[in-house]
Amino acid sequence: MLSIWVVSLLFFAVGIVVLSSGIFTLQSNYKASANRVFFALTVAITIWSSGLGMSTIAVDAATSEIFRRFASIGWGTTYSLFLHFVLIITDKAALFKKRWLVLCLYLPSIFTVFAFAVPNGLNPHPYKLHLTESGWMNEVQNNVWDWLFYVYYISFT
Repeated sequence: MLSIWVVSLLFFAVGIVVLSSGIFTLQSNYKASANRVFFALTVAITIWSSGLGMSTIAVDAATSEIFRRFASIGWGTTYSLFLHFVLIITDKAALFKKRWLVLCLYLPSIFTVFAFAVPNGLNPHPYKLHLTESGWMNEVQNNVWDWLFYVYYISFT
């Protein structure tokens, strides 16, 4: 039981540290696009971390799945935001003048969030949760949605 709380507290600690760094960065210059995208990235990571923290300590599988779906909003958008941030800090921001490139940048995150956060017929059971000594854990299913996510995060990273 103690290990469940330790794992969960680690998730929450990561969220607090990351969000704090995002807030401090945004406060230093809120007009800079790199700072705004970095802040959005820290919010996404905080959602991811907090959702997993709550999912870990949930009382049952249904509650854990709700928090897993919430966390997927964070991990589903993190990689698009990360690539956006990298393009800005490497002086490739001129690419964003072409609207279709921005759509290409964020389209995988939209599909990921739709597949893993929103209950729908395309991916009716995205999580297979098991209670372990460290809390509720997801068993990877390696379905088409998982493989699309693998391609998305590997290519964007």
